Amino acid sequence: MRILALESVNQTASVALLEGNTLRCFKEGGNTLPQSEFLLPAIAEILQETSLSLADINGIAVCTGTGSFTGIRIGLSAAYGLSLAANIPLVGVSAFAATAHQCAIEKLLLAVLLESQNTFYVQCFAVSGEACTESLLVTPETLHQVLPQAEFLRAGNGWIQWGEQPDFSTVVNAETIARAAAPLFTSGEPPPFPLPLYVKESYAKMPSL
Repeated sequence: MRILALESVNQTASVALLEGNTLRCFKEGGNTLPQSEFLLPAIAEILQETSLSLADINGIAVCTGTGSFTGIRIGLSAAYGLSLAANIPLVGVSAFAATAHQCAIEKLLLAVLLESQNTFYVQCFAVSGEACTESLLVTPETLHQVLPQAEFLRAGNGWIQWGEQPDFSTVVNAETIARAAAPLFTSGEPPPFPLPLYVKESYAKMPSL
């Protein structure tokens, strides 16, 4: 199966082509190039370099957030357009889900993603790999309030900023979005329509887990 993946929630957007378990091609934008000017040319370059067309793509995956408000909208708009124009199945994967997919989850996993130096996105995942809490936006002063009461593992780039080492080294880009999306295309169930994930600030505690 060939999956074309788009990620534009980070400062450097990326596009990847995953065929089976093999990364066929990967493009990443620079800090100075807007996501809106990077995505479509990068997709065209990938198709040209792999001698493929959109007709050869079996699925499109897009990062739905969290991250840059504008970046989320740009990525979703591009993915919607490609999917509709070429009649290609489309799935959305959150940055949290892409992070959790890279981890061997043997107990609760708390994904903490850096939003800025002063804020973090957080979400908790069960051993099954499914999210078991809503996603939240917290500050360094309130992060401790949302830590699970049970023993848990750490993943995401926010832990280092907070002063702790994560248990897993993870990255959110088009490749990891594609790998997290692959099981959704083969689950036998129609994937849900991708919706943007916008996270607002919350000081609520995580449920007792």
